[in-house]
Parts: sequence; C-alpha cells; structure tokens
Amino acid sequence: MGKIGRFRSIRCRIKIGSMHITLCMLFCVRTLAQVHKEDGPQSFLVRSAIVEIHFDKRYSGDTVFSQFFPTVGDDGDFPISAMNFGLPRRETTKIIDREGVVKIKIDNIDEYGYFSFSKDYIDNVRMNSTYVPFLDLGLIGSGDNIRITIKSDEIYPSQIKDIHDSRRRKYSLEFEGKGSDKLQLYYNLYNGDLDKLVTPGDPDVPEFNKTGFLDSNSTHQKRLEYLLKYADKYKGRIEKKALEIYKADLIGAYLTRINYPISKYPQNSKERQNAASSVENFITNISTKIPQYAKDFSKYYTSGIYNLEKAIYKSKYGALSGDFYNRLKAIYSGKVRDKLLTRFILSANSQIPQQDSLLIDGVVNIQDQHYKKKAKQATAKLPGVAVYDFSLPDVNDKTISMSDLKGKVVFLDFYFNGCGACAIYYENTLKKVEEAYKENKNVVFIAISVDATKKIWTNGMKKGEYTHEGQENVLNLYTAGRGVEHPLIQYYNIQGYPTFVLINKEGNILEFDGGLRTGEKYLKESITQALEQPSLTSK
Repeated sequence: MGKIGRFRSIRCRIKIGSMHITLCMLFCVRTLAQVHKEDGPQSFLVRSAIVEIHFDKRYSGDTVFSQFFPTVGDDGDFPISAMNFGLPRRETTKIIDREGVVKIKIDNIDEYGYFSFSKDYIDNVRMNSTYVPFLDLGLIGSGDNIRITIKSDEIYPSQIKDIHDSRRRKYSLEFEGKGSDKLQLYYNLYNGDLDKLVTPGDPDVPEFNKTGFLDSNSTHQKRLEYLLKYADKYKGRIEKKALEIYKADLIGAYLTRINYPISKYPQNSKERQNAASSVENFITNISTKIPQYAKDFSKYYTSGIYNLEKAIYKSKYGALSGDFYNRLKAIYSGKVRDKLLTRFILSANSQIPQQDSLLIDGVVNIQDQHYKKKAKQATAKLPGVAVYDFSLPDVNDKTISMSDLKGKVVFLDFYFNGCGACAIYYENTLKKVEEAYKENKNVVFIAISVDATKKIWTNGMKKGEYTHEGQENVLNLYTAGRGVEHPLIQYYNIQGYPTFVLINKEGNILEFDGGLRTGEKYLKESITQALEQPSLTSK
C-alpha cells in the first residue's frame, strides 16, 4: 500500500470520553511512526538549511562565494582542501543585494556538513581580485535557519597580505536563528578572541593568542583540555552529535601542530621518544571519550592522527616502512581507517620498501567507496595493475578498445598539437623506435590525441610532427572531442604531456612514464624485455 493509501486507512473517531481520544491519538502517532520508519526519514524530515548573510549596504553588488561539504576528508585536503580527495562539494556564487543581504539555501543535507563563505576583494594596488574568508568550515545541519551579520566598518584589510591573517581582521560575526549556536561555537573556538571567554583568574587557563588556534608556543595539552572544556559549555545548546564532532575537530587540529614539541628534540633521541609517547598517551585518553561517528566525520581528526602516528614512528624507527602501514591498518577502524590508508597511499614515496604491494593491499582494505576510488586512482599507474580498458575512435571513426590488443606489447603516447615537448620526443625517440619494430606484429604503438576537435587532430597528423599514418602497428586515436575531460585522461589524472605507458601482453602496466621518456635506448630495451617476458602476474 502506498503512503496515500496508508494515510486514508487511519480513521479516528472522536467520542465522548478521554479514553477514546487518547487511544485514537496513540494509534495515529504509532502508525505515523511506522510509516516514517518504512519510508525513511526523507519522507518527513527537512533536509535543507538556510543561511542568510547580512553585510553593510555599501557592499551591494559584490560577490559571495560559499561551499558546503556533505562529508570531509582528512588533512591533505582540508585545509587540505579536503585532502585532494576531490570530495563532493556544493559551490554557490551569489551577488549581495541592495540591502546588503545574501540568502543561501543548501538542499539534500543528510544530517550535517561543513559550510564556509567568503567575499570578493579588489586589490587596487595589484589590480586583481581574491576572496576574503569570513567563515571556514563550520557545521550546518538539516533544518537550520541561520542569520549571520558581519559587524564592522573595516571589513577589508589595507594590504592583500593581511587577508589570511585573522589577527588583523577588523570585523566580527554574529549568529542568530535555529542552529546558529553550532556556528557560534565554531567561531569562538577558531576565530574569536578567547581571552574574553575564559574565567578571570583561573590558574589552569593557558595563554591564548587572539585567534584561538592551538599555538605551538603554548602549553599544548592544557590548551586542548581547556578548549574541550569550553566546548562542553554548549551541551544542550547544540546537538550532541555536532558537539562531539567539534571535539574530534579540536583533537585533530591540536595534532596537526604537534610536530613542534616532538621534533625540537634530536632524531632517535630518548627525549624525542619520550615526548612522542607522552603525546600518544594523552591523546589516547582523550580520544576514548569521543564516539567513533564523530571521529569518522571530523574534518581534522584523521589528519591529526596520521601526523601523530608518523611522528611517533619516525621518533622510534626513523624512516617510514611497511610496518607503519600495517600499524594503521591494525589499530584503527571505520572511516578513520579508510582515511588513514588513503592518506598513506596518496603520500607514499618510492623509498618505502614493497611500496607497490602495500598500496594495492590498501585499495583492497578500504571499505568506503569514495576513498576506495581515490586509492584506486593513486595505484592505477603501478606496475602489474590492469590498464584502463578504454575505447577510442580512429580517423575513420572506427572504435578501438584496449581489450582488442591483448597478447601484444602496447606503448601509449598521450599528446596534443602545439605541444613542443611532444614533438621533440616523437622526432628524437618515438619515431625511431616505431621504425625499429615496424615488422614486429607483437608490438603496437598508440598515439592518443587530447585535441579539442577532430580537425585539429587530423591536420596535425598530416604534418607528421607528433605521429604519422600508414604504418600497420601505429594506431592514431583521439578522445572524441572530450579533450582532457575524457574518462581515460581523468582516470590517470594526466596533467602533463607527453605522457607514456608501456603495457605487457596481459594488459597490465609495465611502466608509467618514468624512464620511458629518457630516450630511444631505454624504450627499445623495455619493449624487448616485455616481448621476452610476455606475462606479468597481477599483484
């Protein structure tokens, strides 16, 4: 029965006597609750929020830029910009109206997300523009209706270099309305003057700088303890879940700045190890009080934990190794674990022993689909990984797929017309190697153009500066007018040209760029080795 049918089946007759009315009301409420449970919360819950921002009228016509992140990554992106995880975000650009007001509606909020906004600023000295950040990643929830008022006659600093120096900002924010206490708490913790928030004469209060950030010259642990204690003052004023997320944020923010008290001691020294152990014990005790959901959602927590784990490991063992990865995998859980493994994959370097097998193992163990996708992209170029099975048109619009070429050694050359480095490589290296293997039917060279139009591509082919026609084992393909937005280019995040890939007979990557660009001799040797060793077991 559909929702309408169920509602029609609820027929309550009001009779004289309170018992009939009470029973009827209980029945109706219970039935509605069942409908809610069956159809999901989206049927009844408001899943949007309104943020109304009030500026001085003289800024009418200026532009406000806002972002909403339904979820976040760990540091590397937030202020890692969301950790180059390319996390989903909703961006809006609005013009301040004649009354100095901008109204922003955020739809489809599952529960919470991080909201930020900034305003354009014209630098009359440098003759360019940028954005002044007013609020950076405070929590917004579904159903919130918040008014933010910018209080100041000096919103803009005199020098563009001052824009990101919050100690010199000449404005303050005021918050009103449903859900506003969440933003007020965030603002107090990170942007407000905390000297005004502490209890006068309290001997346990550490010195605060005016921005409220965890300063590396302060007593770190006392500072964090006080901020967490201050956040608890908002119990009952904001939702418990939001409060716990903010606490996880504070711990993460503290840990992102923890290098100073640890790294000030010599590498491998007893003092350094003791400092790392002290911080680890302190954070372990505090973190046990934070629910897992808050750690999973927090914008800073995972970044801070990664920073702490790295500092501890390096203080004991020096350089990172596979044991560091195994530790992350073993002792953490949930989305925090997924973020940590993704962070390791994105930041791993070739000096780590058995790095490739660790990265591939990480992809297997990451559960969250978004982070798994990012990890796969990071490992997509590794030797032994199956090449992306693309399908691209040739000059006659015949579709050629990578899967059609299994059993052959394949060399991919990504280029575009007008690329000087592409032309030089073709003339000095690729052209000679193609000629050397022109009689070998087990080798195929594919030149893939990312030119915007077929005309540009074909005209370039005729000139013979980047590739040539008429050789049986040379295929010329292009990204069908989609240029660098083609899924193949996006999958490998190709940003520089030329880019090369050598693929074995099983369709697995042997080498991605690297030595392939060093010259004719190296490329010939690599192709010959691939022909002699036709199979490479996929890891």
